[in-house]
Amino acid sequence: MELIYGVGYNSKTFFKKYGTDGSSKAYDCWRGMLRRCYSEKERYKYPTYVEVSICDEWKDFQNFAKWFYANYKKEVMKDWVLDKDLIVKGSKTYSPETCCFIPQEINKIIIKSNRSRGEYPIGVFKLNNRFISQLSKNSNRSKHISCEATPEEAFQAYKIAKEEYIKEVADKWKDKITDQVYETMYNYKVEIT
Repeated sequence: MELIYGVGYNSKTFFKKYGTDGSSKAYDCWRGMLRRCYSEKERYKYPTYVEVSICDEWKDFQNFAKWFYANYKKEVMKDWVLDKDLIVKGSKTYSPETCCFIPQEINKIIIKSNRSRGEYPIGVFKLNNRFISQLSKNSNRSKHISCEATPEEAFQAYKIAKEEYIKEVADKWKDKITDQVYETMYNYKVEIT
């Protein structure tokens, strides 16, 4: 049996790699997940994936494809991404319990940018002797939130604005995302770490 990235395999032929229309969305999604988790080149390029893995069940394409077709609605979810850490915050495992499909817009607002953060909390930078909080929204332009005496105070202003923004985006997508994703977004807490 051929192994993909040393761990992935296809135990049966019930779910085909490619559909009759030439599509390969499930297989491409599965293979991309394996690449992010087990390709040395990818792990070097994206160090945040060094500790990420896939549950044993999903190493078999057939099991992943069964979950994929039960959860991916192509008429609604075109260009959506497989996410492992929204439903279970901080999850390092791709599994049926931790994964969901979400639009790119949602994925972008929950990504933590540790490499670009610097020495201050997320959303905060120092200017002269003050701490500025700002938030990037869908236009990718940063919006000034507040100017504070300490980084912690600036972060609190950022936290309030970011959590409100996440709720706005949840409301925007409410009719398309699952109830579980919507509720998770509405209860999402931005942490200083």
